[in-house]
Amino acid sequence: MSLFQAREWWSTQAGQDEEFDAGCLFIANVDNEPGGTNKIITGSYQGILRMYCPKQKEYKIEDLILEKNMEAPILQIAAGRFVAGSRELCLAILHPTRLAIYLVSAVSSGGSVNYYSLAQAYEHHLTRPAFNFCFGPFGGTRDRDYICVQSLDGVLSFFEQDAFAFSRLLSPNFLVPGPICYMAKIDSFIICGNSMCIEAYRYQVLAAAADNVDQDPTRDSTSGKKVQVDWSTNIGEHAMYLCATRFCRSLASNQMEILAVGEHTLFTVKENGGIRLQKRISEHAISSAVCYRLPPETPDAAPSFNLLVSTHIGHIMIFKEMQLVWCARLHAMVPVQTLVDNISGIRGMVICMDRRGKGQ
Repeated sequence: MSLFQAREWWSTQAGQDEEFDAGCLFIANVDNEPGGTNKIITGSYQGILRMYCPKQKEYKIEDLILEKNMEAPILQIAAGRFVAGSRELCLAILHPTRLAIYLVSAVSSGGSVNYYSLAQAYEHHLTRPAFNFCFGPFGGTRDRDYICVQSLDGVLSFFEQDAFAFSRLLSPNFLVPGPICYMAKIDSFIICGNSMCIEAYRYQVLAAAADNVDQDPTRDSTSGKKVQVDWSTNIGEHAMYLCATRFCRSLASNQMEILAVGEHTLFTVKENGGIRLQKRISEHAISSAVCYRLPPETPDAAPSFNLLVSTHIGHIMIFKEMQLVWCARLHAMVPVQTLVDNISGIRGMVICMDRRGKGQ
C-alpha cells in the first residue's frame, strides 16, 4: 500500500458507455504545430476518435479540439511518418478490417485556430481481422515509417506506406496474438504469443521467405524459403508489454535490449535472446506499462529510460533499472494504458486512461 496519492492535474471523461483498451491512447504533435504542442488522442471500440489539447489545470470544453465518428471500432492509434514524400507526422488508425492514414491540420483565420480537420491520405483493406500493429524504419529506411499489422490468427502484413508489401504466417500452431514491437538495431520484430516465448523475426528473412499465408500446412512445399525464427526465449508468463530500449544503465552506447513486462515480472532480454535480468515487481496483476525516455544529463550522453507500470488495485510504480523509485495510488482508476510525455509545456506528465474512458 502506497503512502502517496497521485495528484490530478487534468481529467476528462471520453464519452458515455464507451469501451477502451490498450492502444486506445496516443500523444503526439500530430498536427505538426511549429510550437511542438502535444495532443492527447483517444479512440474507442465504439469508433469515436477524440483529440484534446489541455492548456491549463482542470478540463475546459475548448480542450476538446476534435471529435469524429469513424464508423468502425478503433483498435489502435499512432502517429508517424506514413505519407510518401513528407516528413510530417500523420495519424494511423487501425480498425478490425481496415488501416487508415489521416492528415490532421488546424484551420485558422485571423491568426487564431478555428477548428481542426481530418483528411484521409490513404487506406488499406485488410483480408484478416486485425489485432494490433507496430511501425518503424523497416529494412533501414530513412525519413519514413512502414507499418506491420498483426492479425488475430498470427499473420503479419507489411505496408510500405501506401503500398502493400507482403504477408507472412509466423507459425501454423498459432493460437492467441500478443504484443509486438520493432527493434531497429537488429531490424527485427519482437513478439510474444500464447507460447509465453519471446521470439525475434528479422525483416529481411520475412521478406525473402516464400508466401505461406492460406497454404495447406500438410503439403510439403520445397519452393522458396520458410519463415525462420531468429531466436526464442521462454519467460514463463504472458507478456503484456514489449519495448526495444536502453533500460539498463550499464549498456554500451551502441547496445539495445528488449524490455518485457509480464503479468507479475519484469524481464530485460539481450539482442541475441538471452535474459539479462528479471525481477518480480508486483504481487498484484499489472494492468499497463510504458517505458519512457529521460532528459539527457549531458548533451552527448546516451539515452536512458525508466519504466512505469500500473496494477489492478490502482497503484502506479516507477522503476529505474530494477529498483522501485516511486509509487503512488490513483483515485478510483485502473489504467488500461499509461503514457509519459510533455503536456502544456510541463515535462514528465503521467497520462492514464481506464476501460470506461476516464483520462487523467
